[in-house]
Formats: sequence, C-alpha cells, structure tokens
Amino acid sequence: MIPRLLLGVMIWISACAIVWAQGGATDALQGTVQDSTGAAVPGAEVSIIDQATRGQVRSLSTDGHGSFNATLLPVGTYTVVVRDIAYRET
Repeated sequence: MIPRLLLGVMIWISACAIVWAQGGATDALQGTVQDSTGAAVPGAEVSIIDQATRGQVRSLSTDGHGSFNATLLPVGTYTVVVRDIAYRET
C-alpha cells in the first residue's frame, strides 16, 4: 500500500511541476513618479514600451502616492514614458 501511495504522490508532484512550468518567464516594473521638488505625482499616465517591438505593452496610472506597479510583463527591455497634464512628458 505504501509503495502505491508513494507512486501516486510522485506522479502528482510531477504533473504539478509540468503545469507550473508552462507559465513562462515574466518580469515586473515598479516605481514612483515625483516632480522636481520630490513631491509624488498621483494620476500620472505611465506607458511601458517594449524596445524590441517599439509597441506599447502596458498603460497604467500612478496611485495616490505616485506609485505604479506593472506585473507579468514579458521579459525584455522597456522604455517608461510618464505623462501628466501639469508637467511636460519625460
């Protein structure tokens, strides 16, 4: 009985490892947008652009503290562009 149970557990672990491996590698970018005085800029538009394809991958806004967090990005090199009505694009 124990060998069968052990075999069942080993098969289950192997199956889980195969399923988890299918997710692929991902990356994340996070940061805080501040003005020249160091004050947070809430509501700024953050665009994340893939340098290889020059296409926009993600667009999001900063929170009330000027922070943003973009998860589950394909691994790569990105340019981050920040826009806010009160400031010029950087």
